[in-house]
Amino acid sequence: MKMPVVIICLCMIISVRGRVQAEYFTKKNAIRRFTIVVGANNGGPNRELLKYAVSDARSFHSVMRKMGGVFSADSILVLNPDKRNFYSAFRRIYHAVKQKRKQYRKTELIFYYSGHSDEEGILLGREKVYYTNIKEALKKISADVRIAILDSCSSGAFTRIKGGKKGLPFLIDSAYDMRGDAFMTSSSSDETSQESDRIRGSFFTYYLIIGLRGAADVSRDDRITLNEAYQYAYSETLNRTEKTMRGAQHPHYHIQMTGTGDVILTDIRKSTTRLVLAKEIDGKFFIRDDNNNLVVEFNKPYGASTQLAMAQGNYTVINENRESISQSRFRLNNRSSYILKQSDFLPVKREYTEVRGAKPNQNFPEKVVDPFKIGGYGSILIRFNRIAETRSSQYGIHAGAILNNRYIVGLGWFRLSAPREQKDIAHQEYSAEYPYVDFRYGGILFEYVYKRKGSFTTTTALLIGRGSIGFTENKAYDKYAEDVHGMKGFTVIEPEIKCIWNVSKYIGIGTSLSYRYVSRLDSEYFNHTDLRSLAVSIFIIGGTL
Repeated sequence: MKMPVVIICLCMIISVRGRVQAEYFTKKNAIRRFTIVVGANNGGPNRELLKYAVSDARSFHSVMRKMGGVFSADSILVLNPDKRNFYSAFRRIYHAVKQKRKQYRKTELIFYYSGHSDEEGILLGREKVYYTNIKEALKKISADVRIAILDSCSSGAFTRIKGGKKGLPFLIDSAYDMRGDAFMTSSSSDETSQESDRIRGSFFTYYLIIGLRGAADVSRDDRITLNEAYQYAYSETLNRTEKTMRGAQHPHYHIQMTGTGDVILTDIRKSTTRLVLAKEIDGKFFIRDDNNNLVVEFNKPYGASTQLAMAQGNYTVINENRESISQSRFRLNNRSSYILKQSDFLPVKREYTEVRGAKPNQNFPEKVVDPFKIGGYGSILIRFNRIAETRSSQYGIHAGAILNNRYIVGLGWFRLSAPREQKDIAHQEYSAEYPYVDFRYGGILFEYVYKRKGSFTTTTALLIGRGSIGFTENKAYDKYAEDVHGMKGFTVIEPEIKCIWNVSKYIGIGTSLSYRYVSRLDSEYFNHTDLRSLAVSIFIIGGTL
């Protein structure tokens, strides 16, 4: 009896040892990446409070967490810090790198700063951290690769100072073996770094992140390298600031590295929700979300497809090229890709941009004027409620025109699913010849579409119109000979809240809650209170909602 127990124990020891060895060798082939991300809006007295330095830092932190292979424990986000909190982040990463570097083939550190600075250092409120001290703090961290990215005014001076889950798949890649330091700055030593209300961020970080999400993938290998990211950010930042009030902004790049390959910053394949732009479309693209916020603005050449990692949701895209301006709408569902083709675009007849003089404190004078948008939808509803004291159901339709993705004007109409017996609704018998009750109503529909959240859309609606109730001899509706007697009319007002699940780009299913208010009835057979009711509906909807 002892021998089987011994064999089982040996098998368990061998299995555990194998897993430990596999994990050890996986780590030995992998790269551990650490990030320090700092955002500071306040640059001290006599300096304008920045609007987007903190949000830029959040965006960079997010893209490195989602696509840059950085574990949550290895990434520090510091917002509006003082010098003590700033250096505290460096000390934490110093100890983390020291602890992990022997377990991995290589360790990498990325330091990002967005905020105010001058020719000597970065400005944290009333305090200044000198560039020389930042470089010393970086060098103390024993990472094999150290990358510093500064998005601030006069940050180019930084590059001139001398001395200048298991790991993600692209961080277990031995194809590149770069070691050393790289410094990337948003401007030269005598230039201002600019931010824009239109893009809700700084130009440099905005285009750097777009590049990291896929736009910078020149090699088309679904991985963004350090050089690709810089070249894209440089080109787009310079292009977009040449016409601003503050003048052109020239990002700088200084590298002191040895080895082969290039440092891979992000892997597009790690994002499960992607927009793919087909090879045959080219030009400049402006992509906006449901709140009309500019999410992505970039140029795409003809002949090569481009992938962008984006959040799920509904988007509108404008394509501007030498020949025309066109528009398309699309929806990105979670864990899926959407391919945007030339056939998806419709021409836009009027210009949607204009250049105006900016106020003295504005960095970006160009304003976007969106084209007027119109769409349509239709839905078939089944409504469950009560008439008098009995349960009832109606079938009906809603249809309308959608203006600027928000406002709907249309028509609504409802009727009993089948005529009901007099005894169920009428207060007294009308006639034995007409034993059934027919009830219907309809009118003008006003609807407002709220912000979409994920795959769901919420709307509120109001139907205002007229209805009628009377008696018929047929239990089943006869479209050839419909005869209603004793008909009485009334006014109906019906507010409604809808929740729609967007199954696909043009199809959805949903449910709603409504209340039917009916004016007083001049009838001895019916009471207006019998027709007033709370209702629950289910429906299927098709169109551009």
